[in-house]
Amino acid sequence: MGKKNNGPKMPLLFIGIGILMVFTVTIYAAASPNPATSDSSSILAFPGKLFRQVAGIDDTSTDVSDNNALIDTPTDGVKPDSNLGPSVDPAEPATTSPADPDQEPVPDPTDDPADDPSPDPAPDPAPAPAPAPDPAPDPAPDPAPGPGDSAKDAPTGRVVGYFEDGWKKYFDDSFPVFKEHVDVFDEIVPFWHTLGQNGEIIVNRYRKEVVEFAHAHGVKVVPLINNEKNAVEGNAQVYTNPTIRKKAVANVVALVDKYDYDGVNIDFEKIPKETAPQFTEFIKMLAAELHPRGKIVSVSVFPKVDVPERTAGAHDYETLKEYADELIIMAYPHHWSGSAPGSLAPYEWIDRVLEHAVSVVPKEKIVIALPLYGYDWPQGGRGSSRPTKGMMDYAIRYGADIHWDNKSKSPYFFYWNNGVKHEVWFDNSYAVEAKLKLAIKHGVSLGFWRVGFEYGPRLWEVVREDYLGR
Repeated sequence: MGKKNNGPKMPLLFIGIGILMVFTVTIYAAASPNPATSDSSSILAFPGKLFRQVAGIDDTSTDVSDNNALIDTPTDGVKPDSNLGPSVDPAEPATTSPADPDQEPVPDPTDDPADDPSPDPAPDPAPAPAPAPDPAPDPAPDPAPGPGDSAKDAPTGRVVGYFEDGWKKYFDDSFPVFKEHVDVFDEIVPFWHTLGQNGEIIVNRYRKEVVEFAHAHGVKVVPLINNEKNAVEGNAQVYTNPTIRKKAVANVVALVDKYDYDGVNIDFEKIPKETAPQFTEFIKMLAAELHPRGKIVSVSVFPKVDVPERTAGAHDYETLKEYADELIIMAYPHHWSGSAPGSLAPYEWIDRVLEHAVSVVPKEKIVIALPLYGYDWPQGGRGSSRPTKGMMDYAIRYGADIHWDNKSKSPYFFYWNNGVKHEVWFDNSYAVEAKLKLAIKHGVSLGFWRVGFEYGPRLWEVVREDYLGR
């Protein structure tokens, strides 16, 4: 029985392997990208690449585990959202705004922080400090200047600054800023005294060093005297009751004499509109006593445009102008703590306020007071006031992008804290730069609530150059 011959197995095996390799390379060559455009590692990786191509997997897809790859580079100047949430409203067109090196806030005339200081929000978890804003670009161009749009056309060029002692963070003493920029001011109005319902001076915060410094530099000191606007028994009897009114006038005059003031500013708020004649009589009696002494009678009044009669009705421009040397129009806040968010002093509103005022009162008696503060509205809640420098501090702390609203000529920004979105509107040096043109246009003097609320020195540089023409 012979042996079974199985033939040469090894050569056949090598031939089979060779055929398989030729077949595989042929398929890969057909499926592979052009070698001229593929990377140098594709040949070494071809088995895996071949599998992916045959399976229909696109090698150019973004790996969804790479979160950074999903953040588009912004094209409108808005920074990518931080871990605190979006710093701007996604629905808002992002307009580059002035991140002002300059500014601060003021109390709402019907809700002022002097009576009920707005508390700072609860301490926030300290986010990583954001870099200070870059030098701010100029706001969008204003309308072409019209008649009266240069400082030389201003008939008086007077600047009046409300002045307060400091009492907490951001609400600093006005004195340091006043001393540094004393050349800007013609008059300061310190918030130092309150007239009680029985005609007595019940608050007295006189500061000798401030008066002496002001007088040494030719600045008049005309302290603000306010009323007990939240008095339980009513806040008008100090001037509606003839006996108390006479006593109140005598006490105010004695105060002026005692401290060598240059006059007084009467800031009576929340007074009934029907008491306008008695309020004017009070001012008339003060003028009869103070004018012979060469003293100023100044009255802080509310605007007469878009302000309810219950708020502004007792301030009768027509009669007050006969006895007052100065009417300081408190052009703020158009939006307040209980309103929807918005500009405190919109450009167009101030224009209308002044159009009305100069139609009634001689221009040389009018001061338009602009706000150096703002409101921070949490979504669904009431706003809280804070000086402009406090608002800028928040913008920097939360890395918020500051926007510019060209219609109102006011800055605003958004930030998130503890899951709540906040909207902030305030007035800074760029807002003042735009709005002081209206003071020049209407030929009136310029005022601020208040000195020391601003953020940095740029505000006063603007006033010097654009309003005073220095």
